[in-house]
Amino acid sequence: MALRGHLLLLLCLLTLAVPVSARADEIKDIRKLVEDHQLPAALTRLDAYLDTHPKDPQALFLKGLVFTEQKKHVDAIRIFQTLTEDYPGLPEPFNNLAVLYAEQGMYPKARDALLQAIKTHPTYATAQENLGDIYAKMASEAYRDALRLNTTNPVAMAKLALVRTLFVAGTANEREQEQSRKSLAQARAEAQSQVRAESMAKLRAEALEQVRAEVLEQVRAEMMGKVKAEVMAQVRAEEMTRLQGEAQAQFQAQERERAEAQAREREQLEAQARERLAAQAAQAREERLRAGLPRAAEEQRRLAALAEAEQRSTPPATTSQPSPPLAALAPERAVQSPQELLAAARTAPVAPEESTESPSPAAAVAAPQAVPDNARQEVETAVRGWARAWAERNHRQYLASYDPDFQLPQGFAKRKEWESRRRGLISRSRGVRVQVESLQVEILAPDLATATFVQRYTSENYKDVVTKTLHLKRRGGRWMILRELSNG
Repeated sequence: MALRGHLLLLLCLLTLAVPVSARADEIKDIRKLVEDHQLPAALTRLDAYLDTHPKDPQALFLKGLVFTEQKKHVDAIRIFQTLTEDYPGLPEPFNNLAVLYAEQGMYPKARDALLQAIKTHPTYATAQENLGDIYAKMASEAYRDALRLNTTNPVAMAKLALVRTLFVAGTANEREQEQSRKSLAQARAEAQSQVRAESMAKLRAEALEQVRAEVLEQVRAEMMGKVKAEVMAQVRAEEMTRLQGEAQAQFQAQERERAEAQAREREQLEAQARERLAAQAAQAREERLRAGLPRAAEEQRRLAALAEAEQRSTPPATTSQPSPPLAALAPERAVQSPQELLAAARTAPVAPEESTESPSPAAAVAAPQAVPDNARQEVETAVRGWARAWAERNHRQYLASYDPDFQLPQGFAKRKEWESRRRGLISRSRGVRVQVESLQVEILAPDLATATFVQRYTSENYKDVVTKTLHLKRRGGRWMILRELSNG
């Protein structure tokens, strides 16, 4: 029984579309040379063609066929192995590789190659048939080994004879199917005749050594009476169905194991992400409370000094009470949060430090700091632009959204390290969506604001929902990110 492949028995090429007509014509001419068995000329043209198209699958496949016809099995195996690595979705190279392995007696390798071909195309009938032949060949060797161990085992002898009959019937069927290939039919017939002669000789020698002549004649008589064309077809169909079911069950088991492993890995990653987000949330709560303290504390000291100067410059009056703004800024009161400091600053604003005039303390307290009317809208636009640059994988615009004094996340010592890490992650991600929901903006000062929102991140491999807070600073007319905090 000979394996059916796209090399010795059929000259069937890969059905791949070739975009350039000149290339298609060249491949067609080379294929005609191979069909006419003009192998040296075909090989010469293939080498010239592959110099300019080294990865062309049809040309590589034809070269593998030529090497096979020339009995250069090592080179042919190398070609078909390359094709299976470069084009794992094509079943034909796996089938041809299995035929070459089978010819060299490497049946386990042939079986693995055929299983790979069936995995890519479960309806590939030729591979299914060849897989049955491989299993039958392996069964024949097992029965032969059993007879060596027990020469008087008539059941093993009967099974061995049945398998060999399958080989003979399969060879006859192959010869009838391939009669149209005259040049290849002759070589196939010679090879099959030689294999049949060797098999029969071995069978007779082993039978004479292992069983008595009477048992052999009885087994032959019983097998010849039972083995009919219909029975052989039914046995072959049942065997093929069983083997296909086993292969499918094995494939499904492997898929389940792989899915379970991926699920476990995903659960571990999610657990790590939750732990990391919890730690970041705790840090975020602390940093958010401390975010405006240095600036607010300095503002408090300055306002307290102005209040004290105002009291010194105003004559004491027994009937008057301190005005509400100055009383609110008395140095004895400690402001505990950025919101309280800013409330105090709004109650008694001071003139900007950049002023070139020297106003009185009272005038300094009365002059408010200018907050742009559209500051809130500018902050919202900056936040949504940052999210859009992330989703569009525009790492230049994304990184430009961060202030030069941006506080690096824990684990990064240098700004370049953090930028390189973010640039790599953004470039590798696919199908990214960044949604900003429930955006709330708070203007803390003319050049300081916070933006709190729900961030929904989705990509091909990961998705999460976090609450994020951005501390932004106005620099050069742009709102830029000073700190980035998130929690689950």
